[in-house]
Amino acid sequence: MGKIDVREPEQADYILRLRGFRQDRRASAITVQAAAAEYTLRQTVDMDVLTRDDLPLIAETRLNSSETYRYDETNVLAKQREEEELRQQLYDRLAQQIIFRLAPLTDSRVTQLREQAVKDQEQDTR
Repeated sequence: MGKIDVREPEQADYILRLRGFRQDRRASAITVQAAAAEYTLRQTVDMDVLTRDDLPLIAETRLNSSETYRYDETNVLAKQREEEELRQQLYDRLAQQIIFRLAPLTDSRVTQLREQAVKDQEQDTR
């Protein structure tokens, strides 16, 4: 993996923007007594990557991660711990998705994208 050098946006060559993080928990199965039998946890975040001069390297993309677990109202504390563990796993999965999307951004790929943007801009001005 490449090195990551975190800088203030004014000094950065590339800007990774993460926006609109959302998480929710919904009942996904109900018992005959109308109690929740399963819950689905879902996390979503929007990401994009720009160069310092606003050339989009990765267009805005929505990333999602979700997991379903059985709920047992007779063992609430254990289920709360399980839910927290699942939330952490969902955070980790979102982070993995972000890294996966960043991996193809090599120097040569960024150069190609920049050259293509210049060509597109030249054609638009004709």
